Formats: sequence, C-alpha cells, structure tokens
Amino acid sequence: MTEIYRDRSPVKVGHYKSILEEQGIKVFVRNDVLSAMEAPIPVFFPALCVMNDEDHDRAIKILQDIIQKEKAEIYNPDITCPKCKEENPATFETCWSCSSDIK
Repeated sequence: MTEIYRDRSPVKVGHYKSILEEQGIKVFVRNDVLSAMEAPIPVFFPALCVMNDEDHDRAIKILQDIIQKEKAEIYNPDITCPKCKEENPATFETCWSCSSDIK
C-alpha cells in the first residue's frame, strides 16, 4: 500500500478514490475517521493509498491529469460562445443561451 494523495478535504479524497476505482485501481483511504476531528495537522488528513504497487504510476498519472484539468477550469472560468457571444462556464459544452457547441 502506497500513499499517493493527501488533502484536508475528505470529499476531495473520496472523489479521487471513486475516479481511480472506476479505472479498476484498488485504493484505500487512510485517516478518513480522523479527519472528523478537524485537527489542522497534515499527518491526520485523509490519505488516498494504492493497494497494488504496480498501479502506482498509472494512478499518479490519472490524478495529475484530473488536477491539471481542475486547475485549468478555475483559471479559465468562462468561455465565450462563438455564435451569440454569451459567456458560459468552462464546464459547459453547449451554450446556455443559444444551444450551440462551444467546445
């Protein structure tokens, strides 16, 4: 078992756990109960661990891609529709105003 990610938020750790499990990677969350204490000590934060060492590199790559995508969405929060010029959140694929494809 190898730790690959740690965060104060059990929700974020659980989200990443679900994504890795969907990819067939066996994972385990350590310290999930301790996180309820709200202790600001990183050693007690929930930690996502890969059960099989052979999955380590693939799990790291998947998480890096997801985190990079999340950061890009934070820094590019709006997309301008090429058809109607209306602003749309970066997560939209279709313009909310005119229903045109924006991605």
